[in-house]
Amino acid sequence: VGIVLGGSVRLDEVVLPQSGFYGLVIGGTTLQGTIPAEYLVQVQRAVAGVVNQGDLLSAATGRLTIASPIHSWTLQPVYSGDYLIRVETLVPGKIADLFILSAQGDILGKGMPAGSSTTEHTLFLEVGQQYTTVVSAGLADNQGDYRISLLPASFISGVGIIPTEGGDNVGRITDQHFTNEWQIQGQAERTLNIQVTRIDGDLQPTVSIYDQNGSLIDQQTESQEGIIEISVFLPADGLYRVLVSRDGDATGQTSGDYTISARLE
Repeated sequence: VGIVLGGSVRLDEVVLPQSGFYGLVIGGTTLQGTIPAEYLVQVQRAVAGVVNQGDLLSAATGRLTIASPIHSWTLQPVYSGDYLIRVETLVPGKIADLFILSAQGDILGKGMPAGSSTTEHTLFLEVGQQYTTVVSAGLADNQGDYRISLLPASFISGVGIIPTEGGDNVGRITDQHFTNEWQIQGQAERTLNIQVTRIDGDLQPTVSIYDQNGSLIDQQTESQEGIIEISVFLPADGLYRVLVSRDGDATGQTSGDYTISARLE
């Protein structure tokens, strides 16, 4: 029912339950009864706002509707590395739009179709930064339920470069991401000392050191309760790779946070 305003009638924010054709019945009476008259009909679709769905930790579900066709999810990665963001609509044959934005609102990536009802995008996310994932019904009005997932794109995450003046750097080992790669700028004929210490969980860490040619030069599993200490002589200048994992790697059962520090002597 419309609101009479002088010679006009207004319908405010009518929410349509689903896509399709709708009828609009218009009529009018006066004290003298029904009379013929000309009238003008204006229909305007309200611009839908973005509805925030909260934090996306690993996987979640949502529902796109006519009243709420655009959703946003907040991403705060627990490590720096490549992530796969995937949206799967639960309505066969429909596919949603996917965008990943920086904290400043810049578009970092757009989902690409990966099946009849799935869109996904892989990109590098940095720990300590906040990102936004936008899921939209798009111009095709692909309404319905969907599932969104945040997955590691690789089991090895590149965490960063360790300074060789000491100081703790924090990493995390999980079932989904059980190996962290750190890099160290080494110097010829100096001894590199590395210490890894568990600070949370039941992690049983392992440490492997590789030279510039990819050759393994040292590897150790914890010698004390959650602690590994390695001293290795460096034969040449260059960038050395330090892989921190867990005992058993992919088949291991432990996880948790740790600190890693390095010093050249």
